[in-house]
Amino acid sequence: MKNAGSVYEGGGLVIELKIIYILKTMKNKFEANIAQSKMQSEKMLKTMQQLSADAVYTGAFEMSLDEINAEIEAVRNGL
Repeated sequence: MKNAGSVYEGGGLVIELKIIYILKTMKNKFEANIAQSKMQSEKMLKTMQQLSADAVYTGAFEMSLDEINAEIEAVRNGL
């Protein structure tokens, strides 16, 4: 028959193993989130760079705020 001390020691090992498993799982999820965030940031940067290049190509980068607002209004009114 096991004594109370040996049951506690065995139970402690199980708890420790569960804690290790939980920490590893959390670490993997955290690392996956970081990787996904990095990919999203890179995609966003590439999109912004492409928008800037398109603005230079079309001449839109030289437009004033009033000209931009006029363009938006024209599109909204179907002109």
